[in-house]
Amino acid sequence: MREAAGFFTHIATPEVLERYRKLKDDLSGIARTAIVAEAGTPVPEALDGETHFFDFQELAATSQVMGTRIVPGNCHLAMLAFFRAAPNFDYYWHIEYDAVFAGSWRTLIEAWSGDDSDLVAPQVRTKSDDPYWYWWPSMRVPPRVARKGLIRAFLPVYRISHRALECLEAAVRAGHSGHFEALIPTALNAASLKISDLGHGRFYTSVASGVETGTLRHKPRHIGPLTLQNHIYHPVKPRDVPRPKRRSKGDASLTATIVVPVYETEAYLTECLESLQNQTRADFDVVVVDDGSSGDAESIVKFFQAEDLDIQFVRHRETMGTLAARLTGAGQARGDYVGYLDSDDSAHPNFVERLLGAAEETKADIVGSATTRSHLRTQFTVSGADQILRAFADKTIPNWNTWTKFYRKTLLTDLNTSAIDGQPIVTCEDIVLNVFCALTNPTYAHVPEVLVAYNRSRPESNWNPARRAERQNTLKEAIKAYDIIRAAAPGHEDAINKIIKSSTKFIQRKLLLPADDEFVAWALSHIRESSMADLMIPAMLEGGIEKITQLEPRLKNRRETIKRLERTLASQQEQLSRTRERLREARKRQGEARKRRQRLRPILGDLWRWARSRFWGRS
Repeated sequence: MREAAGFFTHIATPEVLERYRKLKDDLSGIARTAIVAEAGTPVPEALDGETHFFDFQELAATSQVMGTRIVPGNCHLAMLAFFRAAPNFDYYWHIEYDAVFAGSWRTLIEAWSGDDSDLVAPQVRTKSDDPYWYWWPSMRVPPRVARKGLIRAFLPVYRISHRALECLEAAVRAGHSGHFEALIPTALNAASLKISDLGHGRFYTSVASGVETGTLRHKPRHIGPLTLQNHIYHPVKPRDVPRPKRRSKGDASLTATIVVPVYETEAYLTECLESLQNQTRADFDVVVVDDGSSGDAESIVKFFQAEDLDIQFVRHRETMGTLAARLTGAGQARGDYVGYLDSDDSAHPNFVERLLGAAEETKADIVGSATTRSHLRTQFTVSGADQILRAFADKTIPNWNTWTKFYRKTLLTDLNTSAIDGQPIVTCEDIVLNVFCALTNPTYAHVPEVLVAYNRSRPESNWNPARRAERQNTLKEAIKAYDIIRAAAPGHEDAINKIIKSSTKFIQRKLLLPADDEFVAWALSHIRESSMADLMIPAMLEGGIEKITQLEPRLKNRRETIKRLERTLASQQEQLSRTRERLREARKRQGEARKRRQRLRPILGDLWRWARSRFWGRS
């Protein structure tokens, strides 16, 4: 069996090239190795080994692709380019530059040398197994393929057969498209080719959805020792990749502080801080505020301190809520502006540069950017409490999120927060903070760009329909936040009422629509008994969601159904009791019959012996 191993990379630092040399040495004599890189990657000509370059634009000209780059969804084209350049092998290994094997790669390759699977990959899952995978909507395949089932895998390391690559190439030519981690296994499954898991628990460990842990994961990167022998670790980013030149610690040219609140989100914190480490502008520091979390955020902060990120760590002794964590961070800030980034989000490399640049250009007190859900794409400024609140209410300012905004530090530190002191606020804390800031008559400037990758899909989120108690608390806290902002803004009732109604519709979509009828009934009852009933119930009815407007008749029908079932159950229980009584009587009769047989047995024995001696002459 002839095998080839492609080392796929877009960078060629000394550490990356050393990883390739290790792969080549480990596989000497059992597989042919080659670097596979996009045209323009600075691979040294003197490197001892093959190098295959591909041009993404040429590949994209004959295929349906996602976006304008090879990543994140078009990596199958690189493998097909490798296949065309070296077509004489039975199996091909794909190994990314940031995948590291804690041991010899030979151990992994030889373990599969006798297996005839067409695809050997980690985390092989059907759509029903993992329905919330982010890239399912990218799939464009014929109905016959979809009927066979959509399948995804995680593909930093995988093996694929010659005939599977031919099948994949035919599917691409036929116009099949989508993220390569679903396109490849789905195409092979449609052709009834054999797909096997790479070896969970043997060569890798992971949890593919929710908090990503284990040795093989999408993110965050591994920052500690690789302790499990003969396991694949991913991602292990090379430490010699050039980063933007950073300001020295203690440099007086500090312009901003980024505050990152943490509460049970340590699994995402590394990726968040990495995104700040990779900013194109460096005149800022970072404050991580641990709001009484049970995890170890401090050790992650220490790692980034060692990597020269100007970062400090603050811990609340008890959980005080997200708003309190944001204000604690503002109190520790050394920059003129305070920006916020949630610990489970990540910032675009231009996040600081674009927002700080807009603040410096407009002299605004608050600078905000768009989100993926924002439709507004124009730059503007607005000033004064009334104008800003109205802009929020009619969505001229398209979002309330603090994690898309920078605030002048003095605006936050001078806020009168007596109305919220001692009240942990988690839900709608963005609205509370922005209303309080707007009431100080600031100037707001809007940057029409999406600068933060936002994450609300994690399973431990309070928006998850499976977390009933947390969703109940979310609704209660939202009502508490509405009470606070209505009391804090006399004279702005129209704008505040609009804001509350708009937020209610959001909660309706995110909290109530995915919920079961029982939870919705509880929510409606709780809202009716609250001080916000006059705003929230009409807002829900305006939302036009059938689930809300038709809930009570459905619940009435359900109650009647329950009563019928209770009557049926009572009747069945009565029948069961009668059946049990009859069974007891039958067992009693059986017992009596058994006793009679026992009494008759010796009499019948005597009769039989008498008959034998009388008629057959036997004793």
